[in-house]
Amino acid sequence: DYRDVLAVHNVNAIRRINLGLELDLRKTFFLRTGMTRGYWTAGVGLASKYGSIDFGTYSEELHPRNLHSIEDRRISIRYGSHF
Repeated sequence: DYRDVLAVHNVNAIRRINLGLELDLRKTFFLRTGMTRGYWTAGVGLASKYGSIDFGTYSEELHPRNLHSIEDRRISIRYGSHF
């Protein structure tokens, strides 16, 4: 994913790139890694016929223009039920 192709917002090019990779093991266990807006991302997921749970981490840059100035690392947890 490449955002702002015309560079209208005048930010560093690495902040406009998102990349990701997911490894699926028997549709039960998932490993995820990537890069979003210049910071690494990672996650793990478990799924069954009853539901799924995912854990992940990513960062947001809080400085409006610079890269790696004010990093805000976030952790996410998601549960979904299947019925």
